[in-house]
Amino acid sequence: MTRKTLGGIGLATAMLLLSSVDLFSGEQPTQPSNEKTISKVYIPPEEDLVKTLTMDEGRRNWVYDDATGKRLYPGQQPKGKRTIGVGFNLERAEAKQKIEEIGLNYADVKYGKKEIADWQIDKLRNDDIATAKKDARNYIGERFDSLPKGVQDILTNMAFNMGYGGLSGFTKLREAVNRGDYNRAAQEMENSKWYSQTGDRSKRLVKKMRSYAP
Repeated sequence: MTRKTLGGIGLATAMLLLSSVDLFSGEQPTQPSNEKTISKVYIPPEEDLVKTLTMDEGRRNWVYDDATGKRLYPGQQPKGKRTIGVGFNLERAEAKQKIEEIGLNYADVKYGKKEIADWQIDKLRNDDIATAKKDARNYIGERFDSLPKGVQDILTNMAFNMGYGGLSGFTKLREAVNRGDYNRAAQEMENSKWYSQTGDRSKRLVKKMRSYAP
């Protein structure tokens, strides 16, 4: 059997070269020489979930105040929490470890002295999505993987926003989802403080949940 080739090189070699290309930009990522070498090739989460979360959280290479959305420069104090990337809370317990894992000095990032690269935003975001999906699965239980994909995304979005602690307080929502009563699930989302505190995000998620009702 003749081995297939791509552009005069072996298929296996071509695939290896393609695998080193950044999955988000389609280009070979670069990294400053003073930052330790870290793999930047990730399996991306579902594109629609990424787009929705980016719309909800925004995407910033610099630290900002999540209460105002304004950039924080060195010496400035926030009204809310110091945040970066796609809703990454720089004040959460494991923030220092996460920032150092992508090769940066935590204090420099937290206090506005250092911006982060796009691939670093993607890494933080993807890790947070994986955690949020795990939290949503634990919240619903074994039925989670049999739910409609859109319902899984709604619950993952809520977990991304509130964490497991916040999502776990929605006991009647969980009961409704497990019954397949998506209209009631939407009502339980509406009957919460979260609904009034998150603006268009909650309204859009409620509308999407209701769309799965017969």
